[in-house]
Amino acid sequence: MLSVAPLAALAQEETINTGTTVVTATALKVDTPLVETPRPVSSVDREELETRNVQQLDETFRYRAGVLSGHYGSDNNTDWFKVRGFDQSTYQDGLRIYREGFYQWLPE
Repeated sequence: MLSVAPLAALAQEETINTGTTVVTATALKVDTPLVETPRPVSSVDREELETRNVQQLDETFRYRAGVLSGHYGSDNNTDWFKVRGFDQSTYQDGLRIYREGFYQWLPE
């Protein structure tokens, strides 16, 4: 214990104040606005729908990265899908389709 005390005091004496340090951080490594950054896009054409014999909307997204789709429990009449963990609204002819079913997943 006696040998540790002088070392701690010596370390405190060597502290040098260099002034104000400014740290700037961004999520990207470039100065491009987020709106202008490239984003992955995945489209499904009629040929793929016919090849996979799609009958429900959730079957459309089964083989897409970042999309969770399928039945939720015993509910096989409702289209369940999430894009990157979030619920997505479903529209047909500009009108929102009710598809939530009984349970609703919410982000924390």
